Amino acid sequence: MAPNNGLAAYHEKVRNGEIERKPQRTPIERANDDPKSKAKAIIAKCYDCAYDPKDKGNWKDQVRACECTDCPLWNVRPQ
Repeated sequence: MAPNNGLAAYHEKVRNGEIERKPQRTPIERANDDPKSKAKAIIAKCYDCAYDPKDKGNWKDQVRACECTDCPLWNVRPQ
């Protein structure tokens, strides 16, 4: 499969500062955009509960490491 030249050009422009990358949105912001999505609601709650920006790892790593097994969402949390 040939590399995507358009994507490579985009990444090059971002590196050179020609294009400013949009900031990533939090799971809470994504859930607010789609309030009927159960999956996004679960992810947003786990993010809200488990994520601490001062701790090691990103929010996904921290949610995966959650040990709060008495939480009703623990079995369905993002893996």
